[in-house]
Amino acid sequence: MDPVSIIFGLAMNFYTLSNIDFFQQRAINEKKMNCEWEYVGQTKPDPNNTSLTVFGDVYFKHNCESKKSEQDSKQ
Repeated sequence: MDPVSIIFGLAMNFYTLSNIDFFQQRAINEKKMNCEWEYVGQTKPDPNNTSLTVFGDVYFKHNCESKKSEQDSKQ
């Protein structure tokens, strides 16, 4: 097995583990709300919100709005 593949695989596993809180919150939000990704440029993460960071910076924001109930859409 190629040593570069092993190093890359370990780095990706570490990256995923360090951002696990974001992935968990995103899954919860997707079930309850309508969510879209918005490009925000290179910014620092907000300590009060979970963020998906790339080398300590945030490039996209996960914006969510409450889902409208079926009754609201029929009116």
